[in-house]
Parts: sequence; C-alpha cells; structure tokens
Amino acid sequence: MRRIALFFILLNQISSLLAIELKFEKRVILKETSKESIISFMGPICSLENNRFFIADIKEINFKIFDLNGNNLGTYGRGGQGPGEFRHLRAADYYQNFIYILDSNARRIVIYQQKEDQSFVFKSNLRLPLPGPTATWHDLKLKGKEILIFGEGMIDKQLYCLYSINPENEKVTGLVPYQIQYGYSPYDSDWQSKARRYAYMVTGGGHYFDYYNNLIFFIWARPYKITKYDLTTNNWKSFFMAETENFKPDKPISKAKYFSPSFRKQHDDFYRSVSHVFGLIATNKIVAILFSNYYKKNELWQSYMHIYSHEGKLIKELIIPEAKGLSSHPRIYYDKSTQSFYISQRLPAADGINEEKAILIYRIIE
Repeated sequence: MRRIALFFILLNQISSLLAIELKFEKRVILKETSKESIISFMGPICSLENNRFFIADIKEINFKIFDLNGNNLGTYGRGGQGPGEFRHLRAADYYQNFIYILDSNARRIVIYQQKEDQSFVFKSNLRLPLPGPTATWHDLKLKGKEILIFGEGMIDKQLYCLYSINPENEKVTGLVPYQIQYGYSPYDSDWQSKARRYAYMVTGGGHYFDYYNNLIFFIWARPYKITKYDLTTNNWKSFFMAETENFKPDKPISKAKYFSPSFRKQHDDFYRSVSHVFGLIATNKIVAILFSNYYKKNELWQSYMHIYSHEGKLIKELIIPEAKGLSSHPRIYYDKSTQSFYISQRLPAADGINEEKAILIYRIIE
C-alpha cells in the first residue's frame, strides 16, 4: 500500500508539472532618447522595487536604470578599475537598496547603494578569492544579504565552484568543492575538454546557477550539463540537457578542426548551428533553462524553456511568447518575490529597418 501511495503522489506531482505554462505580462520598449540612455549591448538585468529595473551595457561598460514605461532614470559607472568602475559586468542582483555587480575581469563585486531620491551611488568593492586554474567567475545571486558566487577560486588550497560572501565582514566561505566529473576542466589531458573550452570562448553560451533552499543547480557549457548539489547531504547529481526537436546540441567536430586557424573565422556558422543557454531558474518544484536557436528562414532567434524536475527529468518544453528577435544573447532574471522573470531582447521595429530593445516580462503559472 505504501508503494501505491508513493506512486500516486509521484503521478500527481508530474501531472502538476505538465500543467505549467507561461503567461506573457508586459513588453517594455526601452526609450533611447539621449546619448546616456542608448544601450549598445544589453547585458545582465535585474528588477528593483517601484517598477524599475537595472540593465548593464557591456559595450559601454556601465549600467542604466529604467522604469516599466521604458524611461531612462539614470546611467552609472564607466570602464576602468577605480571606485565604481568596471572591466566587465558579468552578473547582478538587488536586495534592500543595494545592487551587487559581478565584475568578473577585475575579480571583484562592485556595490552601489540607492539613495532616498532613488538614484544610486558607489559604495564599495568586495574582492573575490584567488583564482583557480581557469580564473573564471560566472554568476552571482543573492540569498537575503548573503552573496553567492559561481566561479572557480582557491581558499586554503581548496578549489571551489560556489562561494558565500558576507558583505558586512567580507568573509568568504567555500560552499561547494569543485569536482571535475560534475563540471569540466579545460586543462586536463582530454583534448575534447580543451576543445569545449575553446568553443565556449569563441561562441558564447555560459555557466549559470540558481538555488532553492539547500539545493544548488548549475549549468556547465559545451556540452550543456546540469548538476545539482545538496548542501545538506553534500551529494552531487548530474544530467545532460535532453535533446529535443528544438534543442540543438553541440555538433561533433574533429580535433583537427577545433584547433585549426580557420575555425575562429568560421565560428559564426558554428554559433548559429547549435542552441545556446542564457539562464537557469530554480523554484520549489522545477529547474527552468532558457535557450535560443537561430533560424535561417527569417534570420531571427527564438527563445525556449526546458522545464525539468529537481531530479533531472525533462517535463516540458515551452516556447517563449514574443521572444523572437534579432538578439543571440537574451538575458534573464527571476524575481522570486513576484515569481516573474524578465528577458532582454533585441526586436525588429515596425518599420522593418531599425531595431527595438525590449524587456519582456513573464510569469510561470501552474
């Protein structure tokens, strides 16, 4: 009887996950009415209170604040290594008047504080641990005031892939030890591992993470592999993204081609021939992966979501409404308080000549 009861509980859980859909809520066209409000290359985004959001400009090396009418409310920072400056805005999150920005190239977190008039001012920098073999920092999420960082760095000669930082005393703690079998090392003896790293460098794609309570979910690029780490039991589990009609996995490429001088020149064709992941979301029931494909027929990119159970079973594939555009690099941010998420997208304008930069807002409904 116990087995029968567990079977029906599992069946009900799967049925509820199969019912998951996306609700399109709002399309915000960003008004680029001045030099300061123009976004050259949309980077990380996150939502703020009072119907505002943060968006990084990777090319101009600054960030901008917009409202939900698309109005620019301010531009902050610039390229450099001084106070409030950036070398590369990799990821960002917001909590109680503070924006935490991962400057991966400078190996630090840049913190901006919101003032009473809702403008922002530079507050401080937090240094990241000494880099590991790859010296890479991928993603940042806030868990209340605690800062979680996904990357590869050394603490007491131990290599970790997830860290916790207390912003008050700047103490850095390694949470998840790095293990090659649950990620990959670009410096091992396997040429394919090196090739994946090279493909990642020339084609983009990326590494992301999210958490739900004590479960941490990571995605590693080339080929895309999802790993789960339980902070309570210190156990790992890994599974590859499921191949579907719309998810186009890496194509096999010979060792000679990977390392040929012509490969970099041909990377545009390679880039358009495979799917690219641009975000991971974890909720109380699911792990959602955002990915995009290029279609030659209309020369546009279309975004999709794979919905997985916490155990790695692909439950559903969802097309993202409205998210067909010019952008090969959409960005996603999940607001846990409102259970809604924001996707940045470059869209063709009505005149068919220009382009529009937009934030598309959705909600996952069950």
